[in-house]
Amino acid sequence: MNLRQKRLAREVKQHIIRLLHAEIRDPRLADVHITAVIMSPDLGWAKVYWTLGQPGDVPVAAQQDSDAAVVSGNVRAAAGVISVAERRLGKTEGFFKMHLARALRLRRVPRLRFYYDHSLARGQKIQELLTTVLP
Repeated sequence: MNLRQKRLAREVKQHIIRLLHAEIRDPRLADVHITAVIMSPDLGWAKVYWTLGQPGDVPVAAQQDSDAAVVSGNVRAAAGVISVAERRLGKTEGFFKMHLARALRLRRVPRLRFYYDHSLARGQKIQELLTTVLP
């Protein structure tokens, strides 16, 4: 990624985080945290990676979901909770683009695509495996 892509990704991430926590009042998105934004080379697309809660936290939505399963001592959000949040984020793309256009003053505002970030769960699982193997 070149310098312009990195700078724009950082700015897009900061604005989406601010909007998500200050402007959007949807309780289904209360536990959503943006983990990364990756810009395409032509700056026309932004992949926005998100997760529910922080590492080690139990998301509120998962606590309320009776189908939540305990995996390795951590409560995992049911697939239904993740898919609901994913659909809600997809529907907010226009809202985010409108505010990004005002804040960033770009000739062309990037299209946003939201992807659930599995890397935090994978990292926790690897950490747990390492602690069981190494004394």
